[in-house]
Amino acid sequence: MKVVYFSHSDGIYGAPKSLLDMILVLKDGISDFYPIVVTSKVNQLNAICNELGIENYSVYYADCLYEYETNRSIGQIIHDARVCLKMKYRHDYVNLKAIEHIEKLIDFRTIDIVHSN
Repeated sequence: MKVVYFSHSDGIYGAPKSLLDMILVLKDGISDFYPIVVTSKVNQLNAICNELGIENYSVYYADCLYEYETNRSIGQIIHDARVCLKMKYRHDYVNLKAIEHIEKLIDFRTIDIVHSN
């Protein structure tokens, strides 16, 4: 079974550490388990995957997270509009390029599961 894991954040704290723990448990328990890890930047998770012989890639992609406050001033509204335009560009262009790059690295026709952390 081939599983692609997309990890966010940096290093092996919190979610990336849990992701690594899950991969190791599955790798020990399933004989035909083949994980592939994709991170948004080179970090400690990539180094650990290299040490353990787990296929991994680092391709920059933008996270999708933004906080919204209900009581906002006109300055905050203008700021929000600028941030939203920047995020739209990142998601429309940067992530599209990341998808194209990842598809060149991984043959998704052979992947059974895609896991987003």
